[in-house]
Amino acid sequence: MTSRSLAHVLVLDPDPSIRALLVAVLRRCALQVTASSDALEAADALRFGGYAAVIVSSDTPELDALLREFRHAPPPQRPKIILTTTPNAARYAPDADAILLKPFHLAELQATVAAYCSARAQWPDIQTVSDSES
Repeated sequence: MTSRSLAHVLVLDPDPSIRALLVAVLRRCALQVTASSDALEAADALRFGGYAAVIVSSDTPELDALLREFRHAPPPQRPKIILTTTPNAARYAPDADAILLKPFHLAELQATVAAYCSARAQWPDIQTVSDSES
């Protein structure tokens, strides 16, 4: 691990098991992770922000209202990665820098998060987690 501060990632997923998996995988990559179960809680977290990446599930109730609020936030605060099972994933394209279709591989999630964190020069020296380890 380096002496730099860890990249901070916000995870928003209403499903406790999915949220716990995302948090565990990202923490094993030496990231600081804040987890949220609902859109209002996430909106509050974003106001105090500084997140290198935001991971949002399309299953989140009130997601559309949250995305409208994100549009008015400064660029580091906007949702970066949307996880969706929706066949019409393009509907999220204006609000996301990346869309991952569920089910996805953990390596795909790690690579996507790494791209946004490293773009902000915040990605620590990491050990990736293979799908077979989780």
